[in-house]
Amino acid sequence: MSNALRQYWHPVAAVEELDGGPIKTTLLDEDLVVFRSGAEIHALQDLCIHRGTPLSLGSVNADGCLVCPYHGWTYDTSGKCVHIPSQPPDRQRIPSQARVPAYRTAEHYGLVYVALEEPVAPVPEFPEYYDDGFHMIRPGEWTWNASAARFVENAIDTSHLPIVHPGLLADPAATVIAPFDMEETDRGYAFSARRHDVDEAMFGDADELVTQKTWVEIPFSWRLLITAESQSTVVFIANQPISLKQVRFWEYVGIKGRRDQTDEEVAAFHQKVIEQDRHIVENQRPEMLPLDITAELHLRVADEPALEYRRRLAAVAGAEYA
Repeated sequence: MSNALRQYWHPVAAVEELDGGPIKTTLLDEDLVVFRSGAEIHALQDLCIHRGTPLSLGSVNADGCLVCPYHGWTYDTSGKCVHIPSQPPDRQRIPSQARVPAYRTAEHYGLVYVALEEPVAPVPEFPEYYDDGFHMIRPGEWTWNASAARFVENAIDTSHLPIVHPGLLADPAATVIAPFDMEETDRGYAFSARRHDVDEAMFGDADELVTQKTWVEIPFSWRLLITAESQSTVVFIANQPISLKQVRFWEYVGIKGRRDQTDEEVAAFHQKVIEQDRHIVENQRPEMLPLDITAELHLRVADEPALEYRRRLAAVAGAEYA
């Protein structure tokens, strides 16, 4: 995994997961323990320096410190060991090496974000989350045996919609892709297109011409806004790159305006779409996304958003695959 990816914010947990105490999670092949200390959320490497016990199996004491479940070594939020029970309380001789790495954390959109190194970009943008006009739904959380980059490229690929999602996201008879309106943004790039809603009429009236705009932020963030006459729908995916070949993600769907479907119906629709994509993406080879644009074949119009993604990711990752 490229070290450059450590310099970005990635989601690692939903905030409510911390209600029961410390939790274990993995980011870019690094095991973390995430926990509450008072009103703040912190993340440390999930490994006691003493005997290699996962700190996530431990507990948080009254002082907000993390206590190892094996020998009780206690770590403050900076990762420094501050107490060893086997030593007399008044003669604590704690080695200077008795500390574990601590990582930056931030809370956004009900998720805990972590940057393993000094971040070079802000947390991915999702302004609609704070817009009271949008009714926000979180259809679920998934873990796929696929790279985060393969997942993102699938999400921004529109030419697969009539093939993989006929009658849900596109008309199976409307397979021709018109040129996109591409634009540079202060956080990455965006592209826009117009298409007809299909019989499900999830985003407008059946057969209504709707506008969709997608924003992409490197390395693994995207947001989609679909605008119809009667409503606007935003979709945001927060991706946790667990490893080179595994991604965990949370989906958010926000609706402003007319709402003909219940929350359960909206969630079921999006869950169905995601499962249709899973079947494809988990079976792509190579599992990781080739960043050399000569490695796979591309079409000038249909693949333009994906090609732009690969170029930008390659400039950051500095590797052949992501």
